[in-house]
Amino acid sequence: MATRKISNKSTDKTNIQLLTRLCKMKGVKRAVISPGSRNAPLSVAFNRESGIECISLVDERSAGFYALGVAQQTGEPVVIVCTSGTALLNLSPSIAEAYYQQIPLIVISADRPKEWIDQNDSQTIRQENIFDKIVKYSCQYRSESDKESDIWYNNRIVNEAINISMSAAKGPVHINVPLEEPLCKISEATSVIPRILTQISPLKNLSKEDAIEYAQSINCSLKVMILVSMQVPDEELNKILNSLAGQPQIAVLSESISNMRGDKLIANIDRTISRLTANQIKTYRPDLLISFGGPLISKFIKKFIREYPPSQHWHIGEENYTIDTYSVLTHKICSKPVNFLHSLLPHIQGNKSKYADKWVQLNKKAEEHHSQFLKNLVWSDFKAFSIILPMLPKESKLQLSNGTSVRYHQLFKNNRVVRVDANRGTSGIDGSTSTAIGAASTYYGDTTLITGDLSFLYDINALWNKKLSSNIKIIVINNNGGGIFRFIKGPSTLPEMEEYFEATHNIDISKLSEAYGLNYISAQNEKELKRAMKIIYAWDKPTILEVFTPREINDEILRSYFK
Repeated sequence: MATRKISNKSTDKTNIQLLTRLCKMKGVKRAVISPGSRNAPLSVAFNRESGIECISLVDERSAGFYALGVAQQTGEPVVIVCTSGTALLNLSPSIAEAYYQQIPLIVISADRPKEWIDQNDSQTIRQENIFDKIVKYSCQYRSESDKESDIWYNNRIVNEAINISMSAAKGPVHINVPLEEPLCKISEATSVIPRILTQISPLKNLSKEDAIEYAQSINCSLKVMILVSMQVPDEELNKILNSLAGQPQIAVLSESISNMRGDKLIANIDRTISRLTANQIKTYRPDLLISFGGPLISKFIKKFIREYPPSQHWHIGEENYTIDTYSVLTHKICSKPVNFLHSLLPHIQGNKSKYADKWVQLNKKAEEHHSQFLKNLVWSDFKAFSIILPMLPKESKLQLSNGTSVRYHQLFKNNRVVRVDANRGTSGIDGSTSTAIGAASTYYGDTTLITGDLSFLYDINALWNKKLSSNIKIIVINNNGGGIFRFIKGPSTLPEMEEYFEATHNIDISKLSEAYGLNYISAQNEKELKRAMKIIYAWDKPTILEVFTPREINDEILRSYFK
């Protein structure tokens, strides 16, 4: 993606050369760079560092989410380089999302020299520690000093930043780099090799005694619920969960973006819980809840557990903060879920409970209701999803925007794709398209984004990318506004609904597709959608499929489904 690599010439700022070289030595393979003048030394140094693939994206907000998509799929640290001033603030949504998704981003911002901050100089804001609440680590780089102590300091903090980004619960870090003019001078590349500091994380497997004690709690309980939310695919963890789900007292509930699958897992939580009657609820209430993963999508399960809390709640994770989603946490278990459950598995025994079977039967009834409901379903968002999901290519990947897209997906079985992702760390409207395009750049197969029209338009600069992968397919469900607000009780009753919540519009997405050079096709009914789904994956070019659905009836259909 880079224009060229010139190994013997680089910026004349030796400390910037050392910064980029150390990034490469610490495992950085990709850098996303937004154009600017203050960050010129960084742009030159990264572009000319062999072994680092660079891409230039003008819009910092889109660049941040693109980098997030790359790091999300690879699990590797990705550098983001930006210039000084408000450019840096445009990265904050993607940094926040990376923090709560536990994604390793190395944010490197150019800055004015410290003495010029608050002196009415152009493009100056207080950049040092600007992301303190949403990064794992932040530091100020000494780029203009050749003192031995400053070189030692720079080496240490960059090592530390990348180590922290990749340790335990991964996450973003911020390195702020003040730079003095001149900014664009070129010189011979330095021959100095930075020193690598390797961080060894302690083993966190349970002792046999502790594993037996925790397992005994599960063996003695008649109703154990394991609740799995946002996760990266993990084959070993998936096997463990399916094994646990085979025990009569253990019900495993998994959200659609948990990437955990199996015949005994309850994969469609919302539609299953909606089948519970008032008389049944206490029967399904767990005695012991074990949770792990990122933020939950399902409001149904959150309401259920908060109203009918378990006696014990264990949360497993390496986060450096305490997660007590249901206000009943009894055990914070600082471990990787796969390590903790692997330690317990040999000691787990079944008992006379029928708790797991009850959840399986409830899930079957919900599936029967779901199938029956689809038979008589008129053209709508729901109908569109029922057609799209079974027609996604096998071995493809799926990205979902926030709002209705990720919630509709919760209602369907979807075993065709190898991975499902959504920006549910902060659940914002911004960045879904950029994230999907970044993700697609790392994968040989098809990557599909299903998004609403508002989310797509909000992140339209994602298409301002010269290196769009031919395998990215964007399906825009256009119901002319934010359809989620018709389903939410509060906004749907207000006279301001259309103007200030739903935000109806008349923007022609076909013209936008043409402007950015993408293939375009549309569908306005079931027959057209089935035809279009076959066509878009035959095209070897980035493509937008716009699916027009009626704005007024989607909320009524969804309510009738849950009734």
